[in-house]
Amino acid sequence: MSNTSKHTKIKKHSSIIIYGSGFLFAILVGFSFISAKILAANGTVLEAMTWRYNFAMAFAFILLITRVIKIRFTSFVFKKAAPAALFYIAFMIMQVWGLRYSSSVESGIAFAIIPIIATILSALFLKEHANVLQIVFMLVSVLSLITMILLGANAHSISIVGFGILILSSIFMAVSNIQMRVTRTALSAIEIPIVIIIIGFIGFNLASLVNYGVRGNIIHGQMAFFSLIQNPAYFFAAAYLGIFCIFITAILMTYMTSKMPAYIATIFGNLSTAISLIAGPILLSEFIHWYQILCACLIIICVIGVSLVRDKGDKGDSDAK
Repeated sequence: MSNTSKHTKIKKHSSIIIYGSGFLFAILVGFSFISAKILAANGTVLEAMTWRYNFAMAFAFILLITRVIKIRFTSFVFKKAAPAALFYIAFMIMQVWGLRYSSSVESGIAFAIIPIIATILSALFLKEHANVLQIVFMLVSVLSLITMILLGANAHSISIVGFGILILSSIFMAVSNIQMRVTRTALSAIEIPIVIIIIGFIGFNLASLVNYGVRGNIIHGQMAFFSLIQNPAYFFAAAYLGIFCIFITAILMTYMTSKMPAYIATIFGNLSTAISLIAGPILLSEFIHWYQILCACLIIICVIGVSLVRDKGDKGDSDAK
């Protein structure tokens, strides 16, 4: 086999892994809206976030002590990963909070604008510019989202507060993705997720204790806190969000942003909109309209378009490594 053939085969295999990671990310995030809604209906936002990070930390600890994964526990790693981790955690908080006032469909819409924000930030801070066709696909995606929102307002009430909070969460997520891209040469794909988990685990557990202390009954508060996971639905929802939607998706996004521009990596999140449109109505008894399906199809087309249409001279990080 010639060197050219070997290079082509390796490149194809690498592309399958990269884009496969994107589709897996979309699936996990799509179903996260369902689990997040379950947590939002039981207990407080703080309790939900604490349990999510408790499950993530427990899973990460098992992998670390069994040496399935390894990271450098140095100040350099934590300092470099801190910005991405903090914005990621802020995204999580806003997402859970926003879901208290909105449907899973609206949360999917808000999440879908992240690539647009990431495109602007990539151009401003990373000097990575989308080409004309990619911009066209993104504009079509935005118009699809606006159409879905306006038509949805006639079919069911939309919470301005909830949707606003979800938009803010999308901004935080886009900034986190940009930070992951910035640190791609300094950190491994596993180090940022571990830092996210450690900061979240310590921060939310301390916040929970302080919250119960302010209320004047730490013991009673802790009893109520642990009683939450006695509910099977709450237990599995928290475990899913902690293990798959904090730990696994953070690894996938860190990996993708190390191999391609952030605006391309984040476009895979739009696939979660289509998934939430299907999963939300089925599992949460929410109504779905024809225009939501049509707009979801347009979003999927835009995702594929932005992913595949690239400048000939832009080979991406994956080709260079």
